[in-house]
Amino acid sequence: MKALINMADDMEVVGEAADGREAIARAQALEPDVAVMDIAMPGLGGLEATLEIRKLCPRTRILVLSQYDDREYVRRFLRRRVGVRPEKSAGSELTAAIRSVHRGGLVLDPEVAREAMRDHTAAADGTRAEDPYEALTDREKQVLKLVAEGRSNKEVADELASA
Repeated sequence: MKALINMADDMEVVGEAADGREAIARAQALEPDVAVMDIAMPGLGGLEATLEIRKLCPRTRILVLSQYDDREYVRRFLRRRVGVRPEKSAGSELTAAIRSVHRGGLVLDPEVAREAMRDHTAAADGTRAEDPYEALTDREKQVLKLVAEGRSNKEVADELASA
């Protein structure tokens, strides 16, 4: 991916990160125009890292590459004006998506967008059901992710203490 992006005349990869925590640190240090994130990152995952980068680096635009087409993931990103593309996007699609996000556009794969916009959460009276995940604080979301990965209480505490 790095070579593909660097082949574009108007783009340059200024940093890389192996996990979510490193992505946050690199984004703060480098202040990139666009951060290309992966949902499936070790440690602090891509979703949580993306949300943190959004808070800490408000000028950095974000494009998320995902192998998932889960509606809830996509809705969460849409609410935060984060673009989402499948990891399998062709090279020209990726660079076009980066350019669009850089200009302030909201990039979504058409198939992912269709799926995300299907509204299966409408209650019988026509009101939307509240997403319980959205009621959690960012820290609670981090804890939930680590617990879902099977981490012990001590591992969760150690991971969050190093944040």
